[in-house]
Amino acid sequence: MTTEWFWTPTQARALTAIDPNTVAMQPAMLPVPLPAPLPTVHHHTLKKVGNSADTPIEIDVQPSGKENPINSNNKNNNKKRKSDGTDNSKGPGQDNGSSKAKKPRTSRTKKSSDESSNTKASSKKAQAEALLDVSSVHLEGEDIDRVPVYETCDTIRRKIRDVLKKDGVTQAGYCRALARATTALDRPPQAVQLTRFLNNTGPLGGNTNSVFYASYVLFEKMRIRDGKPKSRFRQEMEEKHGEEGVDIENNMNTQCFTLHVTERASFDKYGKFHVTGGHAPTR
Repeated sequence: MTTEWFWTPTQARALTAIDPNTVAMQPAMLPVPLPAPLPTVHHHTLKKVGNSADTPIEIDVQPSGKENPINSNNKNNNKKRKSDGTDNSKGPGQDNGSSKAKKPRTSRTKKSSDESSNTKASSKKAQAEALLDVSSVHLEGEDIDRVPVYETCDTIRRKIRDVLKKDGVTQAGYCRALARATTALDRPPQAVQLTRFLNNTGPLGGNTNSVFYASYVLFEKMRIRDGKPKSRFRQEMEEKHGEEGVDIENNMNTQCFTLHVTERASFDKYGKFHVTGGHAPTR
């Protein structure tokens, strides 16, 4: 049985130094093994607690200053994984533990504000209905829509705008009040008619609009309900127009008149028609 010996170059030099006649045998093709990684060295310190022989001895293990790079990387990875597992950071939208916890928002405040706004709206609506309530007053001729009108269209428009400025009064609500005040009308006034009447101008601009007649009836009932006297202009209107009142049948904006070239037609502030100018006839 033949035994083959293999030595590294370092071992061969050591043998040659001991015995010059010894020749180290080296293989022709032999891979040189890599040096094994050095193990981590720990310093152990024995500590004896107490004087009794039965007292256990504590071992304090302290790692050395130099550690294996592989073990160090594993330790760092372990620390990283541990930190990932115990991460206390909060994502977006979450509260931080160090900051004060915010109280959850409740709908009580919003609900109370909504109730308050609803109460105010109901109060304004009730005031508007009370303002336009004239059910306790009855006028002569309203059952047949023949109440004589003693106001101009411009005066009625001014009163309508003043009423619409009141809290809780809307155009739709005002039209409903007109319908209640003039139950004998074939067609109650609509918001479109109200807008058209308000856009007109002049003492008789819009005199055939149902809003003009119904508004006069409403305001006359409100005057009687509140116990207010007739204005001076109202008394003058009665003197100018007589028992029939203002014409609400013929549209003065579409009337045709035949005049001389020297004559001029116009309406005064009472809505009365006048012709001025002209000349004396020649022979």
